[in-house]
Amino acid sequence: MGFFVFTDAPGHPVVYRPTGANRYYTLCSSDFLAIGGGGHFAIYLDGDLLNGSSSVSETYGNPCLARSQDFEVKEVELWGFIYASKYEEMLALSRMESPGICRW
Repeated sequence: MGFFVFTDAPGHPVVYRPTGANRYYTLCSSDFLAIGGGGHFAIYLDGDLLNGSSSVSETYGNPCLARSQDFEVKEVELWGFIYASKYEEMLALSRMESPGICRW
């Protein structure tokens, strides 16, 4: 899987890939979206996508990814890639998943 989180440094992005410490890549519900884990989330967005936080995550070995731990969300952009031939399979899987678990 191609999971990662990133932040910007002056002049270039800094990418953090899974450390192998756990498999807490994503967790979502109607109340929140979280990426990373192991004590703290790399990124956490509330259910309204208005407020968020970022902290050290064992999953990605990242520092806080924002200028401050708690922040107001200005924009959200999520990307995902899937082969067209896998669309029906993923759709069927999503119907069988337990609430709160995102399968990418």
